[in-house]
Amino acid sequence: MKRSHPFIFVLLLPFSLFYGAAVYIRNLFFDLGWLPSRQFRLPIVSIGNLTAGGTGKTPHAEYLIRLLRPEFKIALLSRGYNRKTKGFFLADENSTADTIGDEPFQVKNKFREVVVAVCESRKKGIENLLRTYPDLDVIILDDAFQHRYVEAGLNILLMDYNQPWDKQFLLPAGNLREQVSGKERAHVFVVAKTPASVKPIERRIIIKTIQPRPYQTTFFSTLIYGKTSFVFENGEQAPGLEELKLKKTRILLVTGIANPQLLASYLSSYGFDLTCMSYKDHYAFSDDDLVDIFRKFENIDYQEKVILTTEKDAMRFKKFTNIAGELKNVLLYIPVEVEFLDSDADKFNHQIVNYVRKSKRNNLFYSKQNQIST
Repeated sequence: MKRSHPFIFVLLLPFSLFYGAAVYIRNLFFDLGWLPSRQFRLPIVSIGNLTAGGTGKTPHAEYLIRLLRPEFKIALLSRGYNRKTKGFFLADENSTADTIGDEPFQVKNKFREVVVAVCESRKKGIENLLRTYPDLDVIILDDAFQHRYVEAGLNILLMDYNQPWDKQFLLPAGNLREQVSGKERAHVFVVAKTPASVKPIERRIIIKTIQPRPYQTTFFSTLIYGKTSFVFENGEQAPGLEELKLKKTRILLVTGIANPQLLASYLSSYGFDLTCMSYKDHYAFSDDDLVDIFRKFENIDYQEKVILTTEKDAMRFKKFTNIAGELKNVLLYIPVEVEFLDSDADKFNHQIVNYVRKSKRNNLFYSKQNQIST
């Protein structure tokens, strides 16, 4: 949870009050219809949160893609945070983290058949997608809960298990993007990053804190780390964590994500000796940063050692194609996926697939309220 020094926190509180007032008025204008919210004649699934970053939106978007791609033609639309392009941009085989952002690039790199696009305006982005791909069955909006110029048919709102909403403050003193009352717009709550060992009573306490309405459902998901891979393909299979552990390998963990502590704790549970270098979320690594990283790596006085990063960070490292061969062989990343706890997976999957099937444009029972021309 974002919490400044007490003195700084007190100084920032007045700014949070002004920010909160502005957000409240904006949401009120949308609620009253004074600001326009566009509907589209196909299912739109939005994934978002009430806080600034770090809840695992991209792994959940990838979960939806895996769930829906056997039956539907999917597009993912994102803002493309920290990219160097502007306006609508369609991902292709030449895209990079610089042109579409690290997270959309990660998705496109993993799911080649999925349409991936970025645009600051989700409304304009959807319009461009439908002109280019009129046969789309569903569009997934990444990080669009506060983008109210588009009315999604299904809003999925994520909450970090470790950062409950009732313990936070509005920006800039805290980490909330809007008042907690904004959760009323959600259809589905997902408590992300839940420990797999969570007890039923703990789940009930969290659900009581969320206070879902009768039209809202609540699920719990956890993060599962996958097999390590080389950032740059070198014809070899990367050693897994078990192999690295057997060799008593020391790890330089380099991250540019909102909350690296979860990954660090996971690696520490394996017994690894960690040296950590943390940068801000979506950090654009430079040549100088690379020099610093490899200098730190060389200073680790041990024969068996590797540099490990996240999959999202790996997308930003890929631009350094001039890295010397011996360094390519020690730069690995670890992917992460979402897994729902207990019976939540079947219930969640059913709700999502059922919504998309019922809301397809060629469905005779498609809701009348969505019959607005694209």
